[in-house]
Amino acid sequence: MVKVALPLDKYEWHPSMLAGQIVLVSTHDAQGYPNVAPKSWVTMVAFTGPIVAFGCNVTHVTYANVRETGEFVINVLSESLAARAWALSDLHGDQRLRESGLTVVAASNVAAPLIEECPAHLECTLDDVKVYGDEVFIFGRVVAALIDPRCTEGTPLDQYGRLAPVFFLEGGTFSGLGPVRRVQQ
Repeated sequence: MVKVALPLDKYEWHPSMLAGQIVLVSTHDAQGYPNVAPKSWVTMVAFTGPIVAFGCNVTHVTYANVRETGEFVINVLSESLAARAWALSDLHGDQRLRESGLTVVAASNVAAPLIEECPAHLECTLDDVKVYGDEVFIFGRVVAALIDPRCTEGTPLDQYGRLAPVFFLEGGTFSGLGPVRRVQQ
């Protein structure tokens, strides 16, 4: 099969070959004021820890808060919340929480808040930061993992269907998980 070359500028990848799960990263500043931001470059890095990481820009409040407080929460977004997460990109500061309709609640092991409407949460403490020019990858040690109990019922196929994660594709497009299937062996 013949392939065509894409430019090395990620903004020119159409379609993007790497869909990123959309999450809401919640943080707080030194005074305890909460912030929430949509992120789509998030991944598991190590089972032992466990360690997760997400990408961010050095100018973002999220990065400043994580550097200042050493903690954050990755709130796993369900497909039903995708439009609200998208709208957050156009809002700033306290306007994000006021106008988003999202609810911040206390986490169990970190001071950064959880987003109540999300079905799952990873409470994290800062482990490391890797800087790439104006972008950073923030590594966190998971100190608590919480999930809606309905997402733990039934088969794995049922569980992923209830969790309903959502993925950023490119410029205004997203997708859900679609049908969950098991490999036939």
